[in-house]
Amino acid sequence: TKRRRRTWDFSWIGFVFISHVSANEDSYAILKNAQSAMKEGRYYQAKSYLDAVLEINPDDMYARFCLGLCYEKLGIFSRAKSEYMTILRTDPANETVLLRMGMLFERQNKFSTALSLYKRVVHLCPGQVSAHCAIGRISARCMDEATAANSFAEALRRDPSCIEALLGLGNLYQRKQQFLPAMECFKKVKLLRPGMGCAYHDLADLYTAQQDYQKAKNEYQELLKINPQDAKAYYMLGRVEDLLGNRELAVLYLKKALEIYGDYSEIILP
Repeated sequence: TKRRRRTWDFSWIGFVFISHVSANEDSYAILKNAQSAMKEGRYYQAKSYLDAVLEINPDDMYARFCLGLCYEKLGIFSRAKSEYMTILRTDPANETVLLRMGMLFERQNKFSTALSLYKRVVHLCPGQVSAHCAIGRISARCMDEATAANSFAEALRRDPSCIEALLGLGNLYQRKQQFLPAMECFKKVKLLRPGMGCAYHDLADLYTAQQDYQKAKNEYQELLKINPQDAKAYYMLGRVEDLLGNRELAVLYLKKALEIYGDYSEIILP
């Protein structure tokens, strides 16, 4: 059967997948239907399409990759791993699948396995920014701050606009109480992604830690102009107003937070 190289755009989940697939146009049409179903969150239907493709051509690695994604989304992680391992037996240097496998293990809190997979991706493809960020993310969680900082810095060297690396590095600075470099990171995120609430929250936290309550208040008010339904912003704004001695306003904002989302134990989570 004639085979050809196809590049499949998975930008909607952050991946591009390249495979050599059968030129069978019936299979190709079914694959397109499967991808449409996945984009719309219809994973059971997508799985049916993909099973049909693999009956026609068991060697179609793109269909197998999609099937692995479907199993992930459906919470059937053992089957997702099985599909990814089948691909890796054929193509052990497939960085997309290795990265996805790492994310799967990370999701299950199997950090050492995930870390080894991410490091393998970096070895195969030093320019893979997502892998550098993933190493930084796990290292920060495991309190290996030096490795985390180096990984986020390397990601930013390769992509200065990488949001995850800026946030990760900013949080590391914040953890060390290095407020000025932390602020620079979060301010860059605000410029690059004005609607990203976590940057406003992080900046407000920094200002609050320095007892600059007015600047913290400004951050929350700016965020609420962008997202008026941010319950945590109302809750934190209430706390800041209380620190400023504005008791009535504090109660007003806390009631607004409760109106939007009634579980304060969730609202105060970072």
